[in-house]
Amino acid sequence: MATKEITHAATDIRPEQESIRVRGARVHNLKNISVEIPHNAIIVVTGVSGSGKSSLAFDTIYAEGQRRYVESLSAYARQFLERMEKPDVEEISGIAPAVAIRQKNSTRNPRSNVATATEIYDYLRLLFARCGQTLCIKCGAEVRRDSPDEIATRILSLAAGRRFYVLHQFRIATSGATAVSKRGAKKPGAGPSQEQVRQGLVDLQKRGFNRLYQAGRIHEFSSPESLLDVEFSKPVYVLVDRLAVSPESRARLVDSIEVCYREGQGEAILEFIADGAGNSAERLRFNERFECKNDGILYQEPEPRLFSFNNPYGACSRCQGFGNTIDFDLNLVVPDPSKSLDDGAIEPWTKPRYRVLFQGAKKWARGRGIPTNVPWRQLTAEQRRLILDGDPENDYEGVKGFFTSLERKKYKLHVRVFLSRFRGYATCPECGGTRLRAEAATLRRAHENRRPDPRRDSHALTVSG
Repeated sequence: MATKEITHAATDIRPEQESIRVRGARVHNLKNISVEIPHNAIIVVTGVSGSGKSSLAFDTIYAEGQRRYVESLSAYARQFLERMEKPDVEEISGIAPAVAIRQKNSTRNPRSNVATATEIYDYLRLLFARCGQTLCIKCGAEVRRDSPDEIATRILSLAAGRRFYVLHQFRIATSGATAVSKRGAKKPGAGPSQEQVRQGLVDLQKRGFNRLYQAGRIHEFSSPESLLDVEFSKPVYVLVDRLAVSPESRARLVDSIEVCYREGQGEAILEFIADGAGNSAERLRFNERFECKNDGILYQEPEPRLFSFNNPYGACSRCQGFGNTIDFDLNLVVPDPSKSLDDGAIEPWTKPRYRVLFQGAKKWARGRGIPTNVPWRQLTAEQRRLILDGDPENDYEGVKGFFTSLERKKYKLHVRVFLSRFRGYATCPECGGTRLRAEAATLRRAHENRRPDPRRDSHALTVSG
């Protein structure tokens, strides 16, 4: 029996309601039917033709869920949406807004799955791009930008009256700047020249800044020549504003941080001053880069195309978005795990042409203490890994190295035929079958404990006839 359509209803907003209860449904072929459907489960409605499957799923449950959702909208919004008639049913409880996926006949291709065939994948991509949280692959912390509003909220939560400076680093172009020693040798990294400093200060004045900060001192200048006591070989900062923690200073703080981001290459520094109330000096750094604030790892900001394996931007670079690669199949390389190395467990090395490699592998194995008379399946995982991956320190290329060397000779017909005997489809080792680039795997939906995994999600099931 062909599957008609798929209906999914969201969890009811009332936690005490754990199922959808239908009582006295009399739509089309339904004869006073009552049914209870649990939430958070995949439910299949099946039966002979004309038994009322569509009448229950679409004309009753979906129709009532959609009707109630539309009724909850404003009169202005309702005029743009299709109005559905109330189904002939005594009572429906525990229902939420529903989504129905339209049945259609589409052309099959190797990239299609349930989500792409029903076009629901477009909504999933949008969901993760807008509501997903990027997690650091190293420490697990949420990756986010430091927005001026969030910074202001954090600062204003501190003790009232604390004084601080808003700064950004003063950077001077030092291309080609070198110092010369007494012997005439060039000494790189000696700091900018006086001319570069003077030109940098002139440009700074043109942008409306006339105060610098270094080592706890503020240097005001009317001309570049008035800053002779500043060591420009060490970090120097532009003083944007002087503030105190107060709710009235919020707008001014936000504006100052935006200035720092604009003039300081996306960075802002807040230098807190020690005072008599026991508050010590403290420096806080913020930036607008999308990176982990703990480890400094820069991440790709999520956008819908990042989650599309049909788009080169989001597809895994190794498998090109297919989820599997044509590689050497271990079941073909070692077809009989009950055989030992002596008995020819490595099938390609049993051929007369590669007997020399076979003898060399056995000699290497004995030198490493790997038994050659024990069945393959009884070797330890580490021993099997060494045999397959190789041991460069002891001049053993391994099975993978053997095939890699043959790849360089596949212009020969007999080599291509030989390699094809041991190839097969394998899960992509880079994306693990998710079909997406690594950056997409760092996201999860808000309040979800696991990251999205297309291998376990129902919408990623492949489409078959």
